[in-house]
Amino acid sequence: LDRMSNEQCRSCHVVKFDSFDGNHPAFDGYPFKQRTAIIFDHAGHFGKNFAESVKENPSRNIPTTCSNCHSSGKEKRVMDVAPFEQTCSGCHVDQITGKSRVSGPKGIAFLALPGLDLPTLKKRKASIGEWPEASEAGLTPFMKVIIGRNERGSNLIRSVGNLNLQDLSKANDAQIDAVAALAWEIKALFHSLIKSRASDVLADMTVGNAGKLAADQIVDLTASLPLEVIISAQQQWLPNLGTEMANRPDKGELERNGWITTITKSKLALAQDGQPIETKSVGAQVASTSTSVEPEAVPKAKAGKDAAVTGGPPKAKSADQTDDLLFPTADELRAMKAGGKVVTKAAAAERAAEPATPASASPESPAPEAQSKAVPVAGIKTDVEPENWAAYGGWYRQDFAILYRPTGHKERFIQAWLRLTGPFAPTGDAGPAATVFDLLSAKDAQGACTKCHSVDDRQGAGRVVNFSAPTAAGKKGRFTAFSHEPHFGVVGDRGCQTCHTIKKGAPYLESYKQGNPQSFASGFTEVKKETCQTCHADGKARQDCLLCHSYHVNGAITPIMNTKIPDQ
Repeated sequence: LDRMSNEQCRSCHVVKFDSFDGNHPAFDGYPFKQRTAIIFDHAGHFGKNFAESVKENPSRNIPTTCSNCHSSGKEKRVMDVAPFEQTCSGCHVDQITGKSRVSGPKGIAFLALPGLDLPTLKKRKASIGEWPEASEAGLTPFMKVIIGRNERGSNLIRSVGNLNLQDLSKANDAQIDAVAALAWEIKALFHSLIKSRASDVLADMTVGNAGKLAADQIVDLTASLPLEVIISAQQQWLPNLGTEMANRPDKGELERNGWITTITKSKLALAQDGQPIETKSVGAQVASTSTSVEPEAVPKAKAGKDAAVTGGPPKAKSADQTDDLLFPTADELRAMKAGGKVVTKAAAAERAAEPATPASASPESPAPEAQSKAVPVAGIKTDVEPENWAAYGGWYRQDFAILYRPTGHKERFIQAWLRLTGPFAPTGDAGPAATVFDLLSAKDAQGACTKCHSVDDRQGAGRVVNFSAPTAAGKKGRFTAFSHEPHFGVVGDRGCQTCHTIKKGAPYLESYKQGNPQSFASGFTEVKKETCQTCHADGKARQDCLLCHSYHVNGAITPIMNTKIPDQ
């Protein structure tokens, strides 16, 4: 086929020009169309950061040439950026893992038992059962998303959204009811995570109008949270959780102010218009969340200052007995399998403390030798702070929160949550998804992802963090094409600076404080037409139109399919 000629190109263009070195239009901001996905201030690094880094640690490898960080890829067109481990890790890996973090927790609070205004809840007769009185934790953004995964949970999160959970003195009845419902919702979450896999518990979780999550997504979103971490938290924070949840009724519930509130044990009354209403028994012992019922006094579970009871759960079997329903013994498992009556460790200890009864009094009375008390297990106290124990990342528990500490670059936990919530987190939104996104993308966020990865606003589609590097495939469909490889041998001593000159004083970093990628200030000066004309001119290198411009910008499909083969 004949090559396209310059005359053919010029025949259609409104602005006529004879050749590139003739009256070809000057470049307009070439090659910048939008800001780069990776935030890297060349002027700041060359002029300040590298020098300070070497002064701090002389063993660090500081780039001396552009090729230390950039190389032409397989396509020989786009200048690839070297991997993080080869370039940036020497200075920035400690920022990701939190080692160089000077204030605030190094881990991200994922699950927590939020501090509640227990005196007010008790005064207002809001029965939430067992709850630690020493907690000052807050309801984490992740829990808001998890609890709000259905309509009821979403309404619940909205109802408590503007409340200070640790000061409910000015809350109305409906808000008190919502807080009580939230407490039981949190207990149900911990119970479910112990009894089932996270992929099963969160199988119905959706964000916005997205579909349900796949199991592998949930693995990333929970970073393979170990069961033992949740169990240890439950044993210290809510030692009687198994008893409370096992006796929580499925039926016989009352609805008040829009929230489901369960009934306490038999013959407790709900005050309505000043008149008590007799309620029916639901099970032998029922944990109460009713905000209107005067709760029965329940002894504190022995957990130091970590646990308090505001009323509602079944009576504790003994002051020093933690719940054992979640962890049956081998004997109890055999009894359950055989269909026999299970005598728990707590019940056995309680019976051992009671006066002996004649064997004829009950055919099911256990033998005296079986009525031994459980022997307490002495724990080993560590000398390492939990946060320091997780110095290289992973899960740890501190105070009343379960935290995740980033493990390094390409942190899947953080990326998974940013990708999940971003499309439903427009700038300025206050919903649960936006709260998670804002937490993880903030300037001082753990993991420091957005220190280097830019965040773009997407009209009608929330926000996105640019984790993917530019590729040659992403540049297809452009009218102008440029290949770096053939030019390396002709740029002379100035090398890359022949075309790319650093623009000192440019408000480069300022342009990343807003979400429009087309509104930016480059850290480099634009490439000038005159630079290319030093070689591409009459009598020198080629300057025909198709050298730099594509005729079929997006490929050729339809015209070719309808073209008949010419007669020979």
